[in-house]
Amino acid sequence: MRFITRIFSAALLATAAVLGGCGGGSATVDAEVVVPVAVATPVATFDLIMFANGQRVSGVNLFPSQEQDVYLVAGSNFELASSGPVAWTVAVNGAVVSAPVGSVISYTNANVLPTLITNARYAANTNRSGPLPSQGVVLSVIATSLSDPSQEAQINIVLTN
Repeated sequence: MRFITRIFSAALLATAAVLGGCGGGSATVDAEVVVPVAVATPVATFDLIMFANGQRVSGVNLFPSQEQDVYLVAGSNFELASSGPVAWTVAVNGAVVSAPVGSVISYTNANVLPTLITNARYAANTNRSGPLPSQGVVLSVIATSLSDPSQEAQINIVLTN
């Protein structure tokens, strides 16, 4: 009989302790479950560097979502190198042009002659047939990742006199 009394007393004390912690025996709890959401930043699938007249252009190292202007004297050659496979889109002063190797892109006395186009490199020679506008002629080259087309980088090559 003592054993049952002890169990009953222990249960009564435990109930009192639990109810005492609740502020009187009843409690309403509005619990909001917060689940942390991990926002994954896409890993860059490539970066771009540039060479002009065979020399690496310092300060040019673009990653997706970046854009950079590079000034180049007409008559120079250039090469863009990508660390991952990309598709190249070329625009002159904002107008997209399709210019395969062996063709000539001409705009306001500036000429661009693509010499190599692969999924890792874009190279061209430039020249001018007369004076260029004072602001130069902008040749934009956009690299779009072949493994993640949402990743693009753009180099604006401003050809000057």
